[in-house]
Amino acid sequence: MRVLLVTLAVLTLGAATLNTLNVFFVSENLHADARWFGTIGMGEGVGAVVGALAAGRLCRRFRDVTVFGVGLTLVGVGLVVYARIGTLWAAVLVIALVGVPLGAINSAISPIVLRATPREYIGRAISTFGPVQQLASMVSAIGAGWLVSTVWRDFDHVVAGVTFGRIDTVYLIGGVAIVISGVFATSALRGPGATRLADAAVADETVGAD
Repeated sequence: MRVLLVTLAVLTLGAATLNTLNVFFVSENLHADARWFGTIGMGEGVGAVVGALAAGRLCRRFRDVTVFGVGLTLVGVGLVVYARIGTLWAAVLVIALVGVPLGAINSAISPIVLRATPREYIGRAISTFGPVQQLASMVSAIGAGWLVSTVWRDFDHVVAGVTFGRIDTVYLIGGVAIVISGVFATSALRGPGATRLADAAVADETVGAD
């Protein structure tokens, strides 16, 4: 549960920057009219639906803890790639691909929580996720908005021939943080706790078969 809370908070911190800054990213980095902003959300939504539909099969084949950890890592990598995109339709494609593991993550969380939590505490455990994610989202929105409008308002640097602006740099930082949290989750959920989760899953399948 601690691993889930920490990694989901990091995921929300990174992903929430999209909701805060994407309208500016469309005009400044993608060089498109702001009216195309909704197209980015459409791409993410389509990818999330595909990921959610595929999550059941993926969880049965690879275990839900693996889907969760690897999915987090892929979301982070996708956000890093998205930060470097310079055209609208390439951005729509990339954000749709990011939505696939994001949808799978959302579907994989519930069975992990249900197995990791004693039955009498399930309600309390689930109720903690909402406030944690809302707080992380609020902190991300305030922090990202303040950063790009004050300290990094005129941020524009070239490193090794690559140009970094104020918004794409925030996305890069968020993406790298999510990648790190994904690697951490993949490693942590393979420990003794993950073994117990796997045993519980086998027991559940056996009971269901009986």
